[in-house]
Amino acid sequence: ALSGILLCGEVKFALSGEETQVANKDEFHATCSLLGLPETELTVAVTTNTRKVGGEMIQSPVTVEEAVIYMKSIARSCYGEMFAWLIKRANEITALPPDRANSKWIAVLDI
Repeated sequence: ALSGILLCGEVKFALSGEETQVANKDEFHATCSLLGLPETELTVAVTTNTRKVGGEMIQSPVTVEEAVIYMKSIARSCYGEMFAWLIKRANEITALPPDRANSKWIAVLDI
């Protein structure tokens, strides 16, 4: 998962006509694969805005700059979730059993 998050920063976008598209498909494919995300859905998520207008869903293209921001937001969110999971697991592993809950101890987590 971490390598997928890091690869998010390598994904590039370019304008093709009036639409923003992924410029480096290989990096994008690897990112999707490592994050376990469907490529088509992630492409739509970062290259279009979808809004509901009068009961109808309307999609409009985003700028290259907006696509980069969306990709970075996905990376940031994934990293935050992974970090929260890591801290939770570290706390579970280092937790004292109930019969030793009042014991004195120290732990160091170097991040």
